[in-house]
Amino acid sequence: MVFGYIFSSVECQDIYSEIDELNKYGVDEIRIDKTRNPKDRIQFKLLKNKLQNGDTLVLKRLNSLGRGKKQIKSHWKELKALGINIVVLDEQIEQIKAYLNIN
Repeated sequence: MVFGYIFSSVECQDIYSEIDELNKYGVDEIRIDKTRNPKDRIQFKLLKNKLQNGDTLVLKRLNSLGRGKKQIKSHWKELKALGINIVVLDEQIEQIKAYLNIN
Protein backbone atom coordinates (compact mmCIF):
# COMPACT_ATOMS: atom_id res chain seq x y z
CA MET A 1 0.00 0.00 0.00
CA VAL A 2 0.94 3.63 -0.42
CA PHE A 3 0.55 5.85 2.63
CA GLY A 4 0.90 9.59 2.92
CA TYR A 5 1.90 11.42 6.08
CA ILE A 6 1.69 15.11 6.98
CA PHE A 7 3.05 16.74 10.10
CA SER A 8 1.98 20.29 10.88
CA SER A 9 3.28 22.02 13.98
CA VAL A 10 0.99 25.00 13.45
CA GLU A 11 -2.74 24.55 14.02
CA CYS A 12 -3.70 27.14 11.43
CA GLN A 13 -1.33 25.87 8.71
CA ASP A 14 -3.12 25.15 5.47
CA ILE A 15 -2.48 21.48 4.77
CA TYR A 16 -4.92 21.15 1.87
CA SER A 17 -2.23 21.69 -0.76
CA GLU A 18 -0.17 18.92 0.83
CA ILE A 19 -3.20 16.63 0.83
CA ASP A 20 -3.77 17.42 -2.86
CA GLU A 21 -0.17 16.58 -3.75
CA LEU A 22 -0.28 13.29 -1.85
CA ASN A 23 -3.54 12.37 -3.56
CA LYS A 24 -2.03 13.23 -6.96
CA TYR A 25 0.79 10.81 -6.18
CA GLY A 26 -1.83 8.12 -5.62
CA VAL A 27 -1.70 7.39 -1.91
CA ASP A 28 -4.25 4.95 -0.53
CA GLU A 29 -4.42 6.56 2.90
CA ILE A 30 -3.25 9.81 4.49
CA ARG A 31 -2.38 10.28 8.16
CA ILE A 32 -2.10 13.79 9.63
CA ASP A 33 -0.67 15.06 12.91
CA LYS A 34 -1.33 18.69 13.84
CA THR A 35 0.47 19.44 17.07
CA ARG A 36 3.12 21.71 18.48
CA ASN A 37 4.68 18.86 20.42
CA PRO A 38 6.45 16.35 18.14
CA LYS A 39 6.16 13.73 20.90
CA ASP A 40 2.38 13.79 20.38
CA ARG A 41 2.61 12.46 16.82
CA ILE A 42 0.00 9.80 17.42
CA GLN A 43 -0.90 9.26 13.77
CA PHE A 44 2.76 8.75 12.86
CA LYS A 45 3.13 6.14 15.60
CA LEU A 46 -0.01 4.34 14.41
CA LEU A 47 1.18 4.51 10.81
CA LYS A 48 4.59 3.05 11.69
CA ASN A 49 2.82 0.09 13.29
CA LYS A 50 0.65 -0.38 10.20
CA LEU A 51 3.40 -0.18 7.57
CA GLN A 52 4.57 -3.51 6.15
CA ASN A 53 7.52 -4.62 4.08
CA GLY A 54 7.08 -3.29 0.55
CA ASP A 55 4.72 -0.44 1.50
CA THR A 56 5.52 3.10 0.43
CA LEU A 57 5.46 6.18 2.65
CA VAL A 58 5.02 9.46 0.78
CA LEU A 59 5.96 12.76 2.42
CA LYS A 60 5.73 16.27 1.05
CA ARG A 61 8.82 17.35 2.98
CA LEU A 62 11.60 15.43 4.69
CA ASN A 63 11.04 17.26 7.98
CA SER A 64 7.71 15.46 8.34
CA LEU A 65 9.79 12.59 9.74
CA GLY A 66 10.98 14.55 12.74
CA ARG A 67 12.63 17.53 14.29
CA GLY A 68 16.25 17.84 13.44
CA LYS A 69 18.66 15.72 11.47
CA LYS A 70 19.21 13.13 14.21
CA GLN A 71 15.51 12.30 14.61
CA ILE A 72 14.86 12.32 10.87
CA LYS A 73 17.80 9.98 10.26
CA SER A 74 16.63 7.64 13.03
CA HIS A 75 13.11 7.35 11.58
CA TRP A 76 14.49 7.00 8.04
CA LYS A 77 16.78 4.12 9.02
CA GLU A 78 14.05 2.42 11.06
CA LEU A 79 11.57 2.55 8.18
CA LYS A 80 14.12 1.40 5.59
CA ALA A 81 15.11 -1.52 7.84
CA LEU A 82 11.45 -2.59 7.79
CA GLY A 83 11.49 -2.61 3.98
CA ILE A 84 9.47 0.59 3.60
CA ASN A 85 9.98 2.69 0.47
CA ILE A 86 10.13 6.41 1.23
CA VAL A 87 9.22 9.11 -1.29
CA VAL A 88 9.76 12.79 -0.51
CA LEU A 89 7.97 14.94 -3.07
CA ASP A 90 9.91 18.18 -2.51
CA GLU A 91 13.43 16.74 -2.46
CA GLN A 92 15.68 14.55 -4.59
CA ILE A 93 16.87 11.26 -3.09
CA GLU A 94 20.53 12.17 -3.57
CA GLN A 95 20.03 15.40 -1.60
CA ILE A 96 18.36 13.43 1.18
CA LYS A 97 21.12 10.83 1.32
CA ALA A 98 23.77 13.55 1.44
CA TYR A 99 21.94 15.43 4.18
CA LEU A 100 21.45 12.32 6.29
CA ASN A 101 24.87 10.91 5.38
CA ILE A 102 23.41 7.54 4.37
CA ASN A 103 23.70 5.20 1.38
